[in-house]
Amino acid sequence: MFDTSKGTYRLYRLLKNTNIDVRVIRIVRDVRAFVASKKRKDITASEAAKLWQHSQASLNHVCSLFDPKRILLIRYEDLATNPSNYMQQIHEHLGLQAAETSLAVDPTQHHVLSNRIRTQGTMQIQLNEKWKTALTEREGAVALSIAGSFNRQFGYSD
Repeated sequence: MFDTSKGTYRLYRLLKNTNIDVRVIRIVRDVRAFVASKKRKDITASEAAKLWQHSQASLNHVCSLFDPKRILLIRYEDLATNPSNYMQQIHEHLGLQAAETSLAVDPTQHHVLSNRIRTQGTMQIQLNEKWKTALTEREGAVALSIAGSFNRQFGYSD
């Protein structure tokens, strides 16, 4: 089962259930990319950065309560630029034998719910850094003033 929800309550409950061997793959992204995404929905940089910061703090707390071996942290940018390497790490984390993995998403072969890509053709994994031009300098600065400490925790620079 894969759950991509952003809420931590479900994760906490799943991790507490000793009858299920839950493995977490936590994919993080630069706060400014999140802010740019929310900007398209008319959410201010300040509001978006606070949402991202709260989400990361909550995830940090929940993840700190459990065995770190059950949690794999991957930066989106690293996955997008070297997907083969990270797919191998994901297989290992899940206790699966390494296998040749398709780096393309084909909606006829992969079931993708609640996402617009399900109506498009085959897509390759690729780095998307549109946020770098979508945000104003001020919006980026606001995001970093609010959530920069978490951003740096994940290895992102200001």
